Amino acid sequence: MVEPRRRTRVLEMENEILKRASANFARENVLPRMTFRLVGELAADGISVAVACRVLNVSRSCYYGWSTRPPSARSLADTELTATILAVHQMSRSTRCRGAPTGRRGSTPSCGWASG
Repeated sequence: MVEPRRRTRVLEMENEILKRASANFARENVLPRMTFRLVGELAADGISVAVACRVLNVSRSCYYGWSTRPPSARSLADTELTATILAVHQMSRSTRCRGAPTGRRGSTPSCGWASG
């Protein structure tokens, strides 16, 4: 009686992993780091890393290598650029600028930028 319950629990866990994977990866050829990120999220929710890696078809050694590796220079630069873009976007939304400057002499766009 214990074995069927254990098997049912494993199948339910695998089903949950596949549901979350399909929700995150709607297309094929998903980047490995996205899969590793999902394994990390599943591990944080109490699902075994070994089971998650087996179901998602990634090796545990690669996952652990990815999880302990420091971020690359490119990743850090991308994070900084994203923060800058979000800050500029937030500032531009607060000015309520609509449309592009017309470029006519003496005209000032509604956001207060000088033109011409």
